[in-house]
Amino acid sequence: VTVGAQTPKGSIQTMGFYPSQITIDQGDSITWTANSAEPHTVTFLSTASPCPDTALCALPQTGFDLGSPAQSTPQGGTSYDGTSYFNSGVMTTAQPGPTLPFPPSVPLIHSYTLAFPATLAPGSYTYYCLVHGQAMVGTVVVQAAGTAYPATQAQIDAANATQIRADIHSGDALRAQARQQDRKLSTGRHPVILAGLMNDRAMLMRFVGPANPVNVGDRLTFRVASMGEPHTVTFGNPGTGCGAPPCNPEQSWNTTPTAHGNLQARYPAHNGQFTGSARARNSGIMLGLPASLTHLPQSLSIHFTKAGT
Repeated sequence: VTVGAQTPKGSIQTMGFYPSQITIDQGDSITWTANSAEPHTVTFLSTASPCPDTALCALPQTGFDLGSPAQSTPQGGTSYDGTSYFNSGVMTTAQPGPTLPFPPSVPLIHSYTLAFPATLAPGSYTYYCLVHGQAMVGTVVVQAAGTAYPATQAQIDAANATQIRADIHSGDALRAQARQQDRKLSTGRHPVILAGLMNDRAMLMRFVGPANPVNVGDRLTFRVASMGEPHTVTFGNPGTGCGAPPCNPEQSWNTTPTAHGNLQARYPAHNGQFTGSARARNSGIMLGLPASLTHLPQSLSIHFTKAGT
């Protein structure tokens, strides 16, 4: 099973398991392979009651928690039992570093193999990506050992390629949508730049804003419109992704883990002036969720008081 997809430069990232449903026999194994820099997980939620403290029995209401080992690291072993919590950990084609600046405590997984033993009852088993929730769901249909498969791997691969092309195309349409939305939001001396956009199949991973330069005295607002995709606005070293020094390259989004494991962002430049000061470079993590669901902001406004690039 292919996990995610992207355009060559990564501007479009898809949210899909390819195929979204796969049929196997008892005793078979499945290997999920990362196919994009965008992080994903392969997660079978626990059906135990009461829910174990070390497991998830439902999707987290406040989104993916990178600071929770239950969500960000492999869980459950290599043989699925149909009821316990199994998690791949973070799957991506990216390497640790500025492309994906996760803490070193979070291993980056390129492939994940899970056995479905002969003792597992035939039936349908649902799994999710914890990063993208209900937008990225897959199903494993387990049939009795010896039953003929409905498709060969070659047929599955061909169908995957067709679906990936369709999802990438839906992502390309987001560019025009973002430009149109940005034109409606930008006014005079208050231009707006959108940080990404998403639909139910794909994400645009680019800043989209006015074609004209920002003038000295303008108040520029960066706005996150994607509810499920975190972004930052960072004026700093493009090689490290760091904002205000001192900078910890292992946590280059200026985040610190709290006692309960969540990541809390600092906002050194939030709604402030940008004068080239090293203290006005990083928004912290922004997310397009309402304040009732997250402490993270949706926008960052900066007043530019000096010319430059």
